[in-house]
Amino acid sequence: MADDEITPDSRPFAPGCIAAEKGVCHGIEIGAREWIKSKKPYIRASTWSVYEGHTRNFSHDFNHLKIKRITTARVEEWILIRQDEDMNISTLRKVLVSLGQIFKYTARHGYMDYNPLLAERPKARNRSFKKAARILSIKEIGAFLDAIDIPKYKTLFMLTIASGARQGELLGLRWSDVDWENSQIHIQRSYNNQNCYDPKNSRQTEELI
Repeated sequence: MADDEITPDSRPFAPGCIAAEKGVCHGIEIGAREWIKSKKPYIRASTWSVYEGHTRNFSHDFNHLKIKRITTARVEEWILIRQDEDMNISTLRKVLVSLGQIFKYTARHGYMDYNPLLAERPKARNRSFKKAARILSIKEIGAFLDAIDIPKYKTLFMLTIASGARQGELLGLRWSDVDWENSQIHIQRSYNNQNCYDPKNSRQTEELI
């Protein structure tokens, strides 16, 4: 196996490695865990949840490599692979922000010589088969709502169309948030990843149509 990769007999404190409890040389995963732990006290719970998801789902793509063998070229190769898999460009850029912070943290703590995420910001690829989103007409919206048989779902979609509130804000609503007298809904929280969080901005009132 290539010297760049981690093997079971890797020396516990070999240069460029982070030693785990069992004394086995690891890659970026342990550094990613340390980074996400250090961020938790200073960021919103919803932001931490996003970072934790990025750490869990993407840092392992580099975990087979010794930490000092993660180069800018390897990061660029990873970006191209993700783009070939049609990963959403916005999601990819957000993941790269998290990975960049992980690499910066590990470099600052002496696990790496430098932050390898110097790759060019990925650009959206032209996909001729992708069509632009089409806005439904009033008649089509009416037909869509008429086709919904379950009352709770019909109410949810009516409120979505009328208010323009975010999905998480709508799913986080409680009956206590409804001001029937003034025909208003007070958005107090957002529901995401099976948890409720504070709303993203200070505008907490939506008119109930």
